[in-house]
Amino acid sequence: MFRYAIPAFVLTAAVAAGAATPQNPAEARQEERLAKRLEGMTAGEAVSCLPRDRATEIKFYNDTALYIQGRNKVWVNKTNGGCGRSGDDILVIKSYSSQYCRGDIIETRSRGGGGFFTGACSIGEFTPYTKAK
Repeated sequence: MFRYAIPAFVLTAAVAAGAATPQNPAEARQEERLAKRLEGMTAGEAVSCLPRDRATEIKFYNDTALYIQGRNKVWVNKTNGGCGRSGDDILVIKSYSSQYCRGDIIETRSRGGGGFFTGACSIGEFTPYTKAK
């Protein structure tokens, strides 16, 4: 009986390792788009809050939100996940100041079909990425 346990264990471990590594093709495309968007930019020191008027546009790439401030500056924010799909509209629901701050809650809704709820997450620190002039 013991000699059958080892091959079963090895097979189970191989299946588990293989199941954990594949990435969804849509997620892989989003990671590629994010890398391309940040190409040629340099990261700065992270801050906890970002004034709302600094971001003219917000885009999602998987669980990373980009708060875009013109062509030469982007604030990167790693969320805790669950923020919906790329392309959804974003609403900051629980923010008690004139800034976006770490811990604020983001709720996403779909653009079409009546604006159905697609996810929620909390935001992390904001890391500035700037393009050399």
